[in-house]
Amino acid sequence: MKIGSAGSLEEVSPEHFKQLSAEAKLGWPMVRERLAQLCQKASAAIRSDEIPATSPIAAETTLTRAERMLRLMDGLK
Repeated sequence: MKIGSAGSLEEVSPEHFKQLSAEAKLGWPMVRERLAQLCQKASAAIRSDEIPATSPIAAETTLTRAERMLRLMDGLK
C-alpha cells in the first residue's frame, strides 16, 4: 500500500501520512495522533519483550522505524 508519495518503507515520513490523510479525507490531527500512538505502543512492546522476538531483525527494524517516525513527528503540526 502506498503512503502518500513515498516510494519505499525506508523513506516514509510524517509528511507522507499527511498526504495520505488528505487523499483519504481524514483529519490530519487524528491521523497524527493515531500514528504517534501506534509508534509509541510498538516501541514499548518491543522494548519490554511483551512480544516474543521470533525475528530479532524484524523487531529491530520495527523499533528503528517507529522511533524515527516519532522523532520526525516532534515538530510537525
